[in-house]
Amino acid sequence: MNYSSVVGGDELLAWFGQTPTFHDAEIVSLSLNRSGISELKVHGWIMTDEVDPRGYIVLDKHAVVTFEFTGIMDLQLDGFSSQNVIAGLVL
Repeated sequence: MNYSSVVGGDELLAWFGQTPTFHDAEIVSLSLNRSGISELKVHGWIMTDEVDPRGYIVLDKHAVVTFEFTGIMDLQLDGFSSQNVIAGLVL
């Protein structure tokens, strides 16, 4: 599966200007439903090659992206906390 094959995927690619990896993105919320739509909101951005005056990598094109799921068959959730940084997200 790729972003072009899901609703809103082309708009997401247009916003970021590339396929987002969601590396170091933060899970803002997760709502799970046994039947119906489950929802995941992720705050993501694009890392640039620029460094700011304080030595931090400049992050651009911030967006909170909402993913909707149905028919979840199995789920394992570890390490949920007040800041839920993920290594990445793959469709």
